[in-house]
Amino acid sequence: MSGSVGIDVSSLVTQAQFERLADSGFKFLIVRAYRSIGQDREASISVCTPTVPLHMYVLLGAVDTNAPTTIRNARAAGMEDIDVYLFPKPSGGDPETQVSETVDYLHSQGAEFGTLWLDVEPGNWSASKEENQKFFMAMYSKATRLGSTGVYTSAANWNAIMGNFSGAMTIPLWYTYFDSNKSFDDFAPFGGWLNPVMKQFTNTQTISGVPVDQNWRP
Repeated sequence: MSGSVGIDVSSLVTQAQFERLADSGFKFLIVRAYRSIGQDREASISVCTPTVPLHMYVLLGAVDTNAPTTIRNARAAGMEDIDVYLFPKPSGGDPETQVSETVDYLHSQGAEFGTLWLDVEPGNWSASKEENQKFFMAMYSKATRLGSTGVYTSAANWNAIMGNFSGAMTIPLWYTYFDSNKSFDDFAPFGGWLNPVMKQFTNTQTISGVPVDQNWRP
């Protein structure tokens, strides 16, 4: 099967490690740029009356501070095709802020990237599929104003979190199906998507000392 194979990473990767990964034939990279497990930040919420704020600490998502260094190391090793992904925290912080924080932080660090992929998988989503749909579309609306955007998910995760929602069907789809096959032969339509653009075909493996997932695209 033709096409190219790349990796996605969620940890700091050195230039030397990227050089070994490039020697293994990986052609593109996707780096985690925002994570759902963030830090305690002070937030104001209304209790009893709308005019009496209570200051408390809640666990919010946060930018991944490893991302800019990882991106720079990849470029120094000769990898130029680099995207990022945002693992959101729907239960902590509004969707537009999470997107803008991600993009602004990367730009401020001189970490250039192509597409921002919005991650939809279990973790901190509402029990309400309608609320999840609103959160996702608010993220997408903000992200698409700032650059190229796609969605990362699987059929099982999308259906569990978003239900039969098809409002994202025009967004490029990077889907996951761990069959070790570099093809879309396994793909069955869901969420209105008929044709994906990329497939994550292995779960996390350690290659050249780096935990990676492998991805294929035509």
